[in-house]
Amino acid sequence: MSKELRPSRRERRTWKKLLVASLLVTLLVAWFCHLVYQNSLASRLKQQGATIQYSGGSVVSVWFRGEDCRFNDSEMASLIWFPQLESLDVDDTQVTNSGLVHVKDLSQLTRLSVRVRQITDQREKELKKEMRYLIIQKTQKIGGRRVVDGFQ
Repeated sequence: MSKELRPSRRERRTWKKLLVASLLVTLLVAWFCHLVYQNSLASRLKQQGATIQYSGGSVVSVWFRGEDCRFNDSEMASLIWFPQLESLDVDDTQVTNSGLVHVKDLSQLTRLSVRVRQITDQREKELKKEMRYLIIQKTQKIGGRRVVDGFQ
């Protein structure tokens, strides 16, 4: 390349600064979009009966209570948007054995409480390996009444 076509040192520094600035703007926009989506998801979960606890602006705990809760297997995957989630209580939800596979994607999760109708022995073993604190209650309906681990 001839000397005339080569950018000057000053021009190269200017291009580097522009590149760094555009990268920072892109990261800020991505972070902002993540926060917006996280807040939107938290609002949707609250409408479904969740209680949400925050720490430092991040969701760290989600509890579901009540048999009218519509939280289900497909929505378990959406919890990945809460990277700081430490505690999850999905008692009295529509989460099944299939939805519990998404727990492995929650790297900060240390406490899980789940009450499900069916859970395989394999899934239960996997959860016991991954969780520091785990409560699993198996439920079923007998004569129209909910029975938890043999107790009414």
